[in-house]
Amino acid sequence: MEGRGDERPLGRGTAGGLRDLAHRPPERLALHQRAGCADWDAAAPPLTGAGAKPPAAADAYATALAVDPQDHGLRKGLGGAVFRMLRGTRWLALLCPVIAALAGRTFPTGDDPTALPGPLGIRLYALALMAAVWGFGAWCRCRAMRSGVRMSLWSLLRRVGWARLIVGQAAWCTLTAVVIVTVPWSERIVPQALFWAALVPTLLAVWFERAAIRT
Repeated sequence: MEGRGDERPLGRGTAGGLRDLAHRPPERLALHQRAGCADWDAAAPPLTGAGAKPPAAADAYATALAVDPQDHGLRKGLGGAVFRMLRGTRWLALLCPVIAALAGRTFPTGDDPTALPGPLGIRLYALALMAAVWGFGAWCRCRAMRSGVRMSLWSLLRRVGWARLIVGQAAWCTLTAVVIVTVPWSERIVPQALFWAALVPTLLAVWFERAAIRT
């Protein structure tokens, strides 16, 4: 018989909530019993061991929940898989300021390190590259999500503050990258400040998150 402590909402307490979200047990037996179909057979290998892939795990949990929508353990497992997917989008966002800094000559590099602004063609190429990063890395994945996974994503964003922080940091990194690469800067101090303002808080949040999960 489960105690009341087993039904705590996701994200109750920062460190404890992060540990719960990141380390949901796969509940492989329960999933197999509830989702005995081809979807489970395809998703079961990635759900086992250290190489578990969050999209496959989320899809398997959603399949199981379609059979037993009231199972709290499966709901928690789906929330944990979706949370890990959100964490992955932050690394896509961190690529954008790096691309923008290189294209906009934010830091002195190359044969002519003082020439500002950077060439317009290179900066436009950087914008296209950032769009490709998000397009192939996030949009295609979201488009392939099952409806149950999408619903869990929106529910997680409404209930868990840390999930909203992850989305905010991803948006902030992308916005600062766009500003760095689109404005024809004549001095480096502002784009450099924007670059570090995007990277440092996000990397600190990643460090804190991993430390909270380990403990």
